[in-house]
Amino acid sequence: MDAARIQARAVVKVAAISLAVTGWRAYGCAATRRSRAVRIHPAVAIIAILVGGELAGILGALPAIPAAATIGVLIDEALLYRRETGGAEPGEVSVTQPEPAAD
Repeated sequence: MDAARIQARAVVKVAAISLAVTGWRAYGCAATRRSRAVRIHPAVAIIAILVGGELAGILGALPAIPAAATIGVLIDEALLYRRETGGAEPGEVSVTQPEPAAD
């Protein structure tokens, strides 16, 4: 009976470790790998998956990371444009004119 009890405990420990590793690979590790591929923060990837899954189920969770990366690129480009133009409106050029030379 003592050997059977030890064996049962070992089976429970192996099952618990297996479930923990499977859960980590399914939720934590996969989101981290996908976020590295598109260079976004893992927290942003997890939030994007949760939002996409809430909005459209599994079919919404699949394109969530590429959509989050696209939004991130659009924001970066908008900020870069704004820095380069000095905050000018589209179509308006913000160029400082040099002072005329003194005669």
